[in-house]
Amino acid sequence: MVFLAILGLFLILEHPDHLLNWLPFLIILLCPLMHMFMHRRHGGHGSSAAGSEQARRSRHF
Repeated sequence: MVFLAILGLFLILEHPDHLLNWLPFLIILLCPLMHMFMHRRHGGHGSSAAGSEQARRSRHF
């Protein structure tokens, strides 16, 4: 972990042009990850009152 942190710091400080070239692709790759984690908090798709009640019941069984 320390090695990767040092490597990342070196990349940011010494080669910012390489990092900036890949930044749009990194943001696009973060979208599915953010989507997965953010849907856990509000109950997923279709978060109506009936859907929330059904989701709550399904978690208890």
